[in-house]
Amino acid sequence: MRILLTGSAGFLGAAIGRAIRATFPGAEVSGADRRATPSTDLLDPAQVAALVDRAKPTHVIHAAGGHGQLDVRQQFELHAVATEHLLKVLRAQAGALVFINVGSAAQYGPQRERRPLGEDARDEPAGPYGVSKVAAELLVRANANSGALRAVYLRVFNPIGPEQQGGLLVPTIVRQLAQAQAGRAEVVLANLDDERDYLDADDVGRAVVACLGSERALGQQLNVCSGSPTSVRDIALGLARAAGLEATLSVIPGPPREASYSCGDPEKLQRLAGFRPTIPLALSLERICAAAGLTRRQ
Repeated sequence: MRILLTGSAGFLGAAIGRAIRATFPGAEVSGADRRATPSTDLLDPAQVAALVDRAKPTHVIHAAGGHGQLDVRQQFELHAVATEHLLKVLRAQAGALVFINVGSAAQYGPQRERRPLGEDARDEPAGPYGVSKVAAELLVRANANSGALRAVYLRVFNPIGPEQQGGLLVPTIVRQLAQAQAGRAEVVLANLDDERDYLDADDVGRAVVACLGSERALGQQLNVCSGSPTSVRDIALGLARAAGLEATLSVIPGPPREASYSCGDPEKLQRLAGFRPTIPLALSLERICAAAGLTRRQ
């Protein structure tokens, strides 16, 4: 098995790499990332061609991409354009390799009903991030339909973990907890009542790798999720508890809005790839705090 992992130096890519090494220790793994050494820019067709020529993959895990805080042009370049550059080179290779596309729950868009969402839901993304991820997946589907590859289409819900950075929810809360004085922290967020389906990044990595070894997963769209929603309030309080801090929660002033909800149904992934999450949310929050130096006070 020769695996090409794009986004290998990223938050999810690193977790996927760990899962590959644990599950398939004999696999040849080639990483591709602008942050890695040597670096590979998927927006440069020549670099992509050289990468594929070196790796000669039998399996591709496409986890490269950006986040919703990037501008619109960057999101479409990092998702749709980079994906097409990769697919164009792979189409020229002999044999139909396995291609696992690591997509996002943002492709579904806002959930109107407060129940776990199945894979039969329509794609109705609410912004450029979700739209660009849909575009990337459609490119993969077009190549699979032509017989150029065999694909799995993953929809990852809200991954969290110690390596997550930037302006996303959990890193934002951790930064505020790190400013605690006398055992008390003030946490100010945009909302407290939104509910999301959180999953440890290492569980996401194991879910992706489970699909590598599953013929039944080929051709399928699969939710990578826990099936259990958790509110922003409970995430903030859970992180504070893991850090041994008392937290006062408040909301940034602004017009009131209805709380949003996003939660996936994990049954199909469990049935076809035999994957179930193994890391409880409380343990994931403890690992995040420990990595940030926020240790529980006795």
